[in-house]
Amino acid sequence: MELLFPYKKVRQIQDELIKEISRCIRNKKNLICHAPTGLGKTAAVFSSCLPYAIENNLNIFFLTSRHTQHIIALDTLRHIKEKFDLKINVVDMIGKQWMCPVPETDKLFSHDFYEYCKLQREENKCEFYINVLKKSGTPTPKALFILDKLKELSPCHCEDICAMCKDEKLCPYEICMLLARDARVVIADYYLSLIHI
Repeated sequence: MELLFPYKKVRQIQDELIKEISRCIRNKKNLICHAPTGLGKTAAVFSSCLPYAIENNLNIFFLTSRHTQHIIALDTLRHIKEKFDLKINVVDMIGKQWMCPVPETDKLFSHDFYEYCKLQREENKCEFYINVLKKSGTPTPKALFILDKLKELSPCHCEDICAMCKDEKLCPYEICMLLARDARVVIADYYLSLIHI
């Protein structure tokens, strides 16, 4: 299995971690790794897991406790993509409320937001949602165009996805859910993954 290490040199501690991750993958074991910030855990994990996922048509769920950790994962995947000229479909997601382009929704309590969003969708009042999905549940032509564009640009930070979708009057969350169908890597918060995975 080829190692997709994104940088020029593997540090000794990273090398040990990569070997341990690879062993666990081969033996279908779990691994809990506690190591200091800056060690290079993200690079070690992706360089080990990504080749196996590609070879076996599997998905990687990279779950974080903070949004800032999404950036590290995306940067690592960008380096891998560039170094190995590899096409990687990646989706970066945060909570629906924080992706919503409707003004003032970020000021609602979470329960109120979800009730508001549900009602807007059920009554066909949210233009962002309507522009993504037809009543049949299939993507609109505009949504398909943006999905292709995002796949070409992948990996994209969720803020970039939100900005593009807002300009196009599309619901970023629904676009990300559609992207996730074909994504090799899904980057999300722990909390989001508990709700939707």
